[in-house]
Amino acid sequence: MDRILCVIIGYLFGAVIQSGYWLCRARGVDIRTVGSGNAGTTNVIRAMGKKTGYLTYICDMGKVVISFLVCRALFGGGLPAVVICMYSGLGAVLGHDYPFYLHFKGGKGIASTTGVIISLALIRPYFAILIALGFVTFMCVMYSSRYVSLASMFLTCGFAVEFLICGLIGAVPAQGINLAEVLVIPVVLALLSVYQHRGNIQRLRSGSERKIKDPKKTRG
Repeated sequence: MDRILCVIIGYLFGAVIQSGYWLCRARGVDIRTVGSGNAGTTNVIRAMGKKTGYLTYICDMGKVVISFLVCRALFGGGLPAVVICMYSGLGAVLGHDYPFYLHFKGGKGIASTTGVIISLALIRPYFAILIALGFVTFMCVMYSSRYVSLASMFLTCGFAVEFLICGLIGAVPAQGINLAEVLVIPVVLALLSVYQHRGNIQRLRSGSERKIKDPKKTRG
């Protein structure tokens, strides 16, 4: 039951704090009607500028950390912190991607998944290496390919692989069924990320995906 409650609480944080949507609405713009129609960081940057886009990223990342801290305060006596992190994080990403009051049209969960990684670092400082690896992976792929979407998918898939390795070498503070659960959830997040980028994948295959610093194309 505690796991379900973690997912629900995470979902509410992820859905209600729909940063890109609210920040753009404050400036009189419905981000869902601009550019790609996505409420995530990339579309906000393209539609409203870097300042609003980066603030969107920070808020979308931060809401996942806050949801974890709330769930840890509520259920920390009965569940391992890493289990709470993964279930609240899963709920927050789902809430971000599928907010109930916006016809289930939100972002793609990249900043929110980053929030899950940061939450792990709050549990065990050595998990900060996952933050560094994610940053390096994202930047290398983005600047070599000039595709933000491709870099985003590499980030989430890389996290799943790296966390699995951590589990195999005994670096994840969980055992038995708890360990199995927390190793599966990053894979689910990676698959969800790929699914959310299915339109981008089609454009990547056709060569029509928009690159960074490429103003001639309008899709994102």
